[in-house]
Amino acid sequence: MENQVNNAEKAQILSDAILGTDVPVEQLYGIVDVVSENRAALDDAGEFEELCWSQLDTDGVEGERLTLLNEARRLWRYPAIRAIAIETVRTRCYEELALNDVE
Repeated sequence: MENQVNNAEKAQILSDAILGTDVPVEQLYGIVDVVSENRAALDDAGEFEELCWSQLDTDGVEGERLTLLNEARRLWRYPAIRAIAIETVRTRCYEELALNDVE
């Protein structure tokens, strides 16, 4: 049970990094924006996983964000953590798209 909690906490770190929760909204063009332009990416498991990975790019990143991305890239190596994080991100994208459709 402790291992599941630990994996969930690590997956949360990874999904937060993918979603860019540490970046001010006005500065973020993130995965939700990308998916809103190409909704089919949500349904293609391989493409969505690649899209999630691309959000962890460290080129030109400095400071705390770089530290977070490096930790997230390390966590990405663990399949169980990665699977939980990707599903969390996918769910968040669906939620955001549903909100956008309502507006």
